[in-house]
Amino acid sequence: MKKSFGILVIFILMCNLVFAQESIFEKMKTDFTASKSANEKINRLKLREAIKISEQLLLRPNIILSTNFKGIFNILDKNIEFEITKDYGKDVNGVQGYKAELKEGGYAILSCSVNGIGASVWYKDAFYSIEPIENGIYFISEVDISEMAKHESKNDYGRINKLNKTTQNKFANSILSPATVKVIVIYTSAVLASYNGDVNLLNQSINQCQVVTNDAFYNSLVSSSIDIVHSQQLTYTESGNSVTDVNRFMTNNDGYMDEIHSLRNQYQADICVLLVNTLDNNGYAASIGAEFNDAFYVVKTSAAVSNYSFPHELGHLFGCRHDSDTGTTPYAYAHGYNWYGKLPYSPNPRFYRTIMSTEDESKYMRVQYFSNPNVYDQLNNPMGTVNYNNCSGAIDVRASYIAGFEPYFTTSGTMNINEWWSGSVTVTGNVTIASGVRLNIEPGTLLYFASGASLIVNGTLNAVGSAPSGITFNRSGSTGTWGGIQFNSGSSGNLQYCTIQNASVGINCTNTGSASIQISNCLIQNNSSDGIYLYNSSPLITNNSILSNGSHGINCDTYSSPKINYNTVKWNTYSGLRCNNFSSPATALTYFGAGGNVIKENQQRGINTSYNCNVYFGSTGGGGSNSIFNNTNYEVSADYGCNVYAQYNWWGSYPPPPSEFYAYQSVIDNNYAISSDPNPGRSIAA
Repeated sequence: MKKSFGILVIFILMCNLVFAQESIFEKMKTDFTASKSANEKINRLKLREAIKISEQLLLRPNIILSTNFKGIFNILDKNIEFEITKDYGKDVNGVQGYKAELKEGGYAILSCSVNGIGASVWYKDAFYSIEPIENGIYFISEVDISEMAKHESKNDYGRINKLNKTTQNKFANSILSPATVKVIVIYTSAVLASYNGDVNLLNQSINQCQVVTNDAFYNSLVSSSIDIVHSQQLTYTESGNSVTDVNRFMTNNDGYMDEIHSLRNQYQADICVLLVNTLDNNGYAASIGAEFNDAFYVVKTSAAVSNYSFPHELGHLFGCRHDSDTGTTPYAYAHGYNWYGKLPYSPNPRFYRTIMSTEDESKYMRVQYFSNPNVYDQLNNPMGTVNYNNCSGAIDVRASYIAGFEPYFTTSGTMNINEWWSGSVTVTGNVTIASGVRLNIEPGTLLYFASGASLIVNGTLNAVGSAPSGITFNRSGSTGTWGGIQFNSGSSGNLQYCTIQNASVGINCTNTGSASIQISNCLIQNNSSDGIYLYNSSPLITNNSILSNGSHGINCDTYSSPKINYNTVKWNTYSGLRCNNFSSPATALTYFGAGGNVIKENQQRGINTSYNCNVYFGSTGGGGSNSIFNNTNYEVSADYGCNVYAQYNWWGSYPPPPSEFYAYQSVIDNNYAISSDPNPGRSIAA
């Protein structure tokens, strides 16, 4: 009985081991019919470059991948056993990346998304691609790597001189390794079409570019890494020429993909990559040893992972050269390497080449390593030399430099492309946001303006901070004033949680009419003239503190009709609110709307109106009424044909004394004054 029980236990354990190896795919049954769209997608994929053989399989149900998962790629009449050994987490597109080791040698990169499971498999001397189609159908193909390698660019000589560099120039701050280099990936409509228009499927391939690069770094003892921070399509018709595509990609204001510069700024990317479908070689980098203005490269999508062309061109930007290239800049020791040895990729010793080598693929198998004399194969052969073949050392040195690239900011002159500002920015002269151009300023940004320098908005300004992370606009030094923010005709803007101080006029809106300009939750103080000046402009002004300005808190001049709600306006040298020449401020769109403003302790008048202004300042029923009190001379004055509708407000005492109101050829309606302060907290605190 004990012996039988022991046999049963062994049998159960053996069954568990067998069933732990899950087959990922299954053959289609003879009566299975794929949809018309699935067949069309399969036929398009069959037209891809260098496909030797392909088949269609079905993914088995309930496959859930995780670290230590053991499975079998039963593809193209092969049963390739694997085990997932690394979990790379989810990337910016939500794609989950894994690495699997193959039992018989080699490895696989797997990418999982809502679209399904994609995989690149390096098995012995072959490369296999696994891609989801739809409804559990998968396209399996073997790619002819030797054919793909024929399109490698062999010659690096003169690479830098071939290119027209963009005029953008920016310093880099070197940081200590290990560094994370941020990469942005752009692709064309032709690339997306090659993935059947399926963005999720393309994102899986982009994820594999990141994983295969970082895994190559890991294999080669490189301590740095890359992070693809964003990917998207830009409108571009591929030229088919690598130098042309790189030039067009990197050059600013040439009419080709100019959005890349603003996107690079927005996502604070260090390196920009263009994926194309058709190219005269597998890829091309703008420089060997990148600076900020030439950290660009183009790569053919079909070669990006299968031929390691994505990390290969990246290696050039890190200062690495081909094995046969005798160039010595920027690093004399950073060349690819070839050797005879033994790796798990092959059952027997053979010739190998590292990622930066361009030796003949028919003899030298490219493997997922950068040259490094401190990395050894299974026969204890080094994969590099100290003086000439040590790309890994160069990558860490240059990665530290590249990761220090700062976003490009226009700090003087005209801004012709969208920009995203963050950190600390010093503006040295007038900056004009051109019509149709947008400037986004990130929360926590500190802006310092030289004396007299203004931010002039003909396009769009979005400076949206938050309560814990505001945005500050201030002068550069301890004395003098800067020019302030100037919104012109056709502009728009959103200022939230901004401090605007020490300007001549804090915010100036001229001829913006009823354009979409919102000023909210801002502190506008210590400006030498007005806090906010409006000429023929009607923005929304709400929840701001407008304090201690040299003239008026809010100055509405000539046909201006802003909506003014819940502001605290005090300590201004002349008046809290001035209205002149047919201006009609209102607290809301309704005749009497919600107010909630506190206008107090201004040195001359609370509200000062002149020349045919109709000012609506009050609230029916008392809710949201304004607190207007303790202003020197008058709470309200009106001259020359003005009508001030100011019912249901608090005037500091009840009833308010008539001496607090002055009207000349005008009418002030302050009836129905309320008997207590409707804004007691803000009236005291601010």
